[in-house]
Amino acid sequence: MHGKVKQPFASDPPVMNYEESLVRGQPFTPRSVSITCGLDVAELMAHCDSPVITSKVTREETKPPRFRLEVQAGTDMPSGFFEHLVRLTAVTPSKEKVSGAVRVIGRVLEDIDMVPEILSFGAEPIGSKLHETVVLRSHSGQDFAIQEIDTGGVSGISVDVSQKKDGSQSLAVSLVVSRLGLREYTVHVKLKTRQGLLDLPLPLTCHGIPAQ
Repeated sequence: MHGKVKQPFASDPPVMNYEESLVRGQPFTPRSVSITCGLDVAELMAHCDSPVITSKVTREETKPPRFRLEVQAGTDMPSGFFEHLVRLTAVTPSKEKVSGAVRVIGRVLEDIDMVPEILSFGAEPIGSKLHETVVLRSHSGQDFAIQEIDTGGVSGISVDVSQKKDGSQSLAVSLVVSRLGLREYTVHVKLKTRQGLLDLPLPLTCHGIPAQ
């Protein structure tokens, strides 16, 4: 027996990855992928169950059947990581329907973010005072002001705020290792922006070990 199994859909690239190119509140540029069909297709349709994703299909070539799938992410998408499926339905000349999907992934950033997003100090002896600098910045250059820094009532955590420089703000974060084992804390940096109050959580982790 001899033969060939054809792949119904081949997407180039295989995954539509927005990475970290989307900033909440700013226009989102659509992305597209090329879809090559391994069978004769009279029509190709696309649909996404998510209301924040719209899709459109246009034919590029007839032999082999090749289409362009364009995806537009809605500007009302919440910040954070996302993953959606754009479902494909191909209709053959004999009216047979074949299904497939293209995965759409990425992350929507807040206009103002922190670098780094997480402070992981690793294993440190009891009594050590650890230091790290966090930088607040705006992707669009909008002005912001720190309204409050909430350390959660942890006495060993302190945050010093420096003056703004080139539109960015630096925070000097200090943590005293006071207990053995893994410790996890969250500092909330609350900012006043043009869109209102923004709460940026800053996770801190350390692992206390016996002092030598």
